[in-house]
Amino acid sequence: MALTRARFIAGSPSLGGRAEAIIREILTTQRDLVKLATDALDMRARLASAKPVKDPWSLKQVRGGLVDLEYIAQVLELALAHRFPDVLATATASVFDNLGRIGALPRKDIEELKNAAAFYSHLSQVMQICYDEERAPDATLGVRARLASILGAQSYDALEARLIQTERSVYALFDKWVGNLNRHIHG
Repeated sequence: MALTRARFIAGSPSLGGRAEAIIREILTTQRDLVKLATDALDMRARLASAKPVKDPWSLKQVRGGLVDLEYIAQVLELALAHRFPDVLATATASVFDNLGRIGALPRKDIEELKNAAAFYSHLSQVMQICYDEERAPDATLGVRARLASILGAQSYDALEARLIQTERSVYALFDKWVGNLNRHIHG
């Protein structure tokens, strides 16, 4: 899965070309979908066990957060790249665009994934500017209304409700596309 994000950044162009060709060859190899899903689910379970998170504002690690969104993209890339090499991209949002372009998922699912990726990106950027950390510390209660306003929410509570709903949606899609990969993707 890590190779789905690999990119050559330094060295001679010929070395870069060879490295990219090797990476592409590995990524476009046909995979056993049951093993791929089992391995991804096991990695995610170990991560959740090592870093248990219940706070919806822990955007990266919370179930339905950024990690689950990235796992969906990476697992689908590995499941489909042998038939559709153009699905490959190093950015999660681009993977969802590519999945939509090849018709690999229902339009509704693609839109939910793309909207979640955009929402998380905007939210994390604004939070980093406002708080200089992933979670709003309690001492910054006064900034929360402004945070909500910047992100187009009526209130901080409304923003948090949207966040929780987005996490639920992403987790359901994670379960559908990673947890039930073999049922939905036919290698």
